[in-house]
Amino acid sequence: RPPAFPSFPSCRPKRKRAPAAAAAEAAASRRAMTSEEMSWPVPMKAIGAQNLMTMPGGVTKSGYLHKKGGTQFQLLKWPLRFVIVHKGCIYYFKTSTSASPQGAFSLKGYNRVLRAAEETTSNNVFPFKLIHISKKHRTWFFSAASEDERKDWMASLRVEIDRFHEKKETITDIRLYLPMFVIHSCDLC
Repeated sequence: RPPAFPSFPSCRPKRKRAPAAAAAEAAASRRAMTSEEMSWPVPMKAIGAQNLMTMPGGVTKSGYLHKKGGTQFQLLKWPLRFVIVHKGCIYYFKTSTSASPQGAFSLKGYNRVLRAAEETTSNNVFPFKLIHISKKHRTWFFSAASEDERKDWMASLRVEIDRFHEKKETITDIRLYLPMFVIHSCDLC
């Protein structure tokens, strides 16, 4: 599979491409970029918390949060979960040593991280929520142990969401310019 950004073994002189060759190269590039590079990561279903913490690329944020129950019978429950943000996905485990996640989801389509004042109770003093661009998708509610922790989690989630939006836009922007330019590694310096 070709890398997301082409690498050239050496700096070669720039050469003009015939319009047909440039168009063919752009079409091939578009086909290659519509695969994994253009899409958001999909969460791994069978990975332990400790294994996830040591994955290449590191973890954006991890720690204990209360998570609002997702089923009809658990809506009033806020169990404590070990939450990990890794490469555009959120994983939640019973403990930091759990062998598999209780659940996981991609941040694809989630565009807002807000305080959830409507969920504030005596047990959940610092709640926040992740809202999807489509109302058909679930809004996720979490609660931190302090205001500083809530701000830190919210900021980390915003950075993670923005990082993947920027990556997608950058790849799209590069794809638009491929027919006009031949990019060499020395051109990026």
